[in-house]
Amino acid sequence: MAGDYAFRVEGAKTAAFELIDQFFYKVPAAVVVPIGCGTNMAGYAKGFFEYQELGYIKRVPKIIGTQAAGANPVVRAIKNGTKGFEPLAKISTVCGAIAVGDPLDGLKAIDAIRRTEGNAFSVTDEQSLQAQYTLANEEGLFVEVSSATAIAALEEIASAHPELQGKDVVCVLTGDGLKDSATLLKQAIQPPTIYPSIEEFSRLYERNIFKARSVVFVDRAKKIISNSICDNSLRAVLEEYFGIEYTADVRESMISEIDAVLKKGKSVSLADLQDILQVALVQDKPKDTQAKLDLNLKVLDFWVETGKDKPSHARVEISLNGDAVHKGEATGTGPVDAIITALKNAAGVAINFEILEFNVGIRDQGANAVVVVDIKLGRDGSVSVGSGTSPDIIQASISAFLKAANRF
Repeated sequence: MAGDYAFRVEGAKTAAFELIDQFFYKVPAAVVVPIGCGTNMAGYAKGFFEYQELGYIKRVPKIIGTQAAGANPVVRAIKNGTKGFEPLAKISTVCGAIAVGDPLDGLKAIDAIRRTEGNAFSVTDEQSLQAQYTLANEEGLFVEVSSATAIAALEEIASAHPELQGKDVVCVLTGDGLKDSATLLKQAIQPPTIYPSIEEFSRLYERNIFKARSVVFVDRAKKIISNSICDNSLRAVLEEYFGIEYTADVRESMISEIDAVLKKGKSVSLADLQDILQVALVQDKPKDTQAKLDLNLKVLDFWVETGKDKPSHARVEISLNGDAVHKGEATGTGPVDAIITALKNAAGVAINFEILEFNVGIRDQGANAVVVVDIKLGRDGSVSVGSGTSPDIIQASISAFLKAANRF
């Protein structure tokens, strides 16, 4: 994308040559192209018209553009019949590759559509994600969500253009899914880290982690659980949204996490449920890979004090190996740093672990969104990973730390 755009169209037009070549010079009825800056569409149009001028084809296919509903200046211009387009002051879409409010070659895209008697359509983010999932699930093609807009618009295209019935329509898939995997991972249950053993794979397989739907195409902010839930009710919820019955240990872990979220005064949304399920699925390592520390570390309570431009101070009460209460306190640069150090101080050398990684993920919107904390601990050359969920980042961090520590 660093090249001069005038010459970039010269390169992009060869995609039109390749398409016609692969059709053995039979011209498809229409070609559907996602629109970002509009340069790719301009290239297709230039290539088709040059092949026509050279006599290789007798006609040019309709060129149909697709944009995300939250970034659709070209679609608006086509629908309104204007010569130019109005740049958008604000854009909102998960389709990052086409999230363009003022397309550099928007006028060329509009010209390509009108010269070929084509059209332009907007699709929602949900439609694009559904199309991305359908392509992967049914065709084995993992494309970025921006590319999937070409497939997502097909139903509306067919409705608006009955003359295309029974004709060849080419959808251009412009980018690989690994180019923008972060967008999908925010919508889906993230794939687990699998430890290098047959037992670990078998454990996850037996929990049906590879059989369930990993992506749910409903409003992720939808409130799913507002009160304490029993096992049978949770089974029904999981069947409704993920299409599978998880094992009893997974459900038991989920109920514990759900109760913890509810005690914080927050209802569980679909996004929260995905995170809770994600953590529950990978909650334990197989026993034969565990060292024999058997800490049985539990946090009975904790307190944190902090203030503007001040270090944080934390106090904890824990039990270790079922013994009496141990207390610890520490000061840190922030509340999480302070609480983890206080845990170490309370347990002494028993949890003298090094924190190798600390990651925080937030799937939902809002100040009370559930966060997922992943912690990787190191001890004497061994590594253990733990994950925790909570609308309280401190509690999520404690949960992740405990799971990692207790797996050694």
